[in-house]
Amino acid sequence: MRLSSVSVSLSLLFLFSLFATLCFSAFSPIRRNPIRQRPRPKVGLCPQNYVNTTRPAFKHYRLHKPTGKCFKIDTKGPCGKNMQFYRIGNSDIGSCDCMHKKRCGRPLLYWKEHDTCYFIHTQGPCNEGYWLVYGYQNKPICQKNPCHKFEKENPSNHEARKFWIHYRGKCMKTRTQGYCKQPDQVLFFVDGEARPRCVYANEARMCNSLNRMSRPCWAGQKFDMHEDCRKKVGLWGSEDDH
Repeated sequence: MRLSSVSVSLSLLFLFSLFATLCFSAFSPIRRNPIRQRPRPKVGLCPQNYVNTTRPAFKHYRLHKPTGKCFKIDTKGPCGKNMQFYRIGNSDIGSCDCMHKKRCGRPLLYWKEHDTCYFIHTQGPCNEGYWLVYGYQNKPICQKNPCHKFEKENPSNHEARKFWIHYRGKCMKTRTQGYCKQPDQVLFFVDGEARPRCVYANEARMCNSLNRMSRPCWAGQKFDMHEDCRKKVGLWGSEDDH
């Protein structure tokens, strides 16, 4: 009789436990796996280049590493005086460099210590009595100004791109006949060149009003400090990555 009572008690206990388990399961919230979001498409270093997750054919924004921000190329961006933000070849990176459209007839030279561009044949970053010129391999250097006396007597007009230069022991001004053999020719710095050449007077008044996009390997540019500039970024920093 006792054994039968124990069996009944165990059976009732089992049924109660089963009932409790079923009830708890019925009223407890159902655990579901969280919905996995679809992986977002890679947007490169600059999300501004994407519209509705679609990348346009050309990347107008590039990353400026020192600030960690993206800026539109061929604008001033984060750059200093006489500088502009340019792309570096086909990469997502951009950098500040001398502004091309200001170079017409009067080259700008990048001075690393100041991270700034100065006009050639001005004192720029140099000490009193010195001026900034192209040195060995067309790299900017400070050199004693042999035309200092002439500069005081007849100052350069850099806005008119008429300034003193020194050639074979003589001081002469650009946009004058200088060492040109033809009387109707004048000295003038052509875009991207480190030395003035003889051109006709009407050519010396012509400057490209449009800013030439991202041509980093001109003499005196920041990018041109790299000996293999053209190998790294292409001759004109061409864009063929789309």
